[in-house]
Amino acid sequence: HIAGVSALLKQAHPDWGQAEAKSAMMTTSRQDLLNRLMGDPATPFDMGSGFVQPTSAFEPGLLYGASKNDYNAFTCGITVTDPS
Repeated sequence: HIAGVSALLKQAHPDWGQAEAKSAMMTTSRQDLLNRLMGDPATPFDMGSGFVQPTSAFEPGLLYGASKNDYNAFTCGITVTDPS
């Protein structure tokens, strides 16, 4: 269902890149979930950023855009070179 939400976001916001669509889904997700095994409140290790809320993602209020260079800067100390 994430691919479908991403396609709808791209249709509604053609100027958004993949990073903005991902950001919109992550920053508007629900985090009031329970761990299915224990019944305790779930942590990010249980659920990632949460349960996607497609309606909220269309107007997130805050977007984090990232480029190829941003991802390369955070590659955990691995030297990354552009092959082109």
